[in-house]
Amino acid sequence: MITIRRDADIHDIEGGWFRARWHFSFDQYIDPENDSFGAMRVFNDDRLVPGAVWPLHPHRDVEGLTYVVEGLFGHEDNVGGPFGPLPAKLVLDDGHEPKISALETLPRDAAHPSLDVRPETGALATITIIGGAYHEVRRIFAALGSHVLGLCRVSFGEVELPRDLAPGEYQLLSGETHPQ
Repeated sequence: MITIRRDADIHDIEGGWFRARWHFSFDQYIDPENDSFGAMRVFNDDRLVPGAVWPLHPHRDVEGLTYVVEGLFGHEDNVGGPFGPLPAKLVLDDGHEPKISALETLPRDAAHPSLDVRPETGALATITIIGGAYHEVRRIFAALGSHVLGLCRVSFGEVELPRDLAPGEYQLLSGETHPQ
């Protein structure tokens, strides 16, 4: 059964660098009538002050999903590095709005062997976009406040770059395995 809860019934907390609306029991807020909804344990509406980063805290056996309504969001315990949820609307310097379907931190040991990872590299990422014209990946990372030291395209549609293909080598594609 779904119960409609009015705005005045949602817990409201001011934390200095954030303001939150907690729909279920969370942290020091205890509401036995609203402990969860099926498997959903937490449903928060959080507003952070500009520049705030949600501090490190554990997420054991929990999958989190964050929607960014406006601006950028940082979460200190993002897996492996600084790439968090994308802004609600990313617009590049020329007004182009890239179509990004995935952006994730990439562990160094998972990088494709063809990628030359320089010692000064702070973090690696994998990004999936639709398009890719005019240095789009570099421009996306610049708009996110980062920069690109090197690129390695590992797939194009269903065609993947073999991991055993050495830098500078190539492999012809057959029409049977990769129709045009």
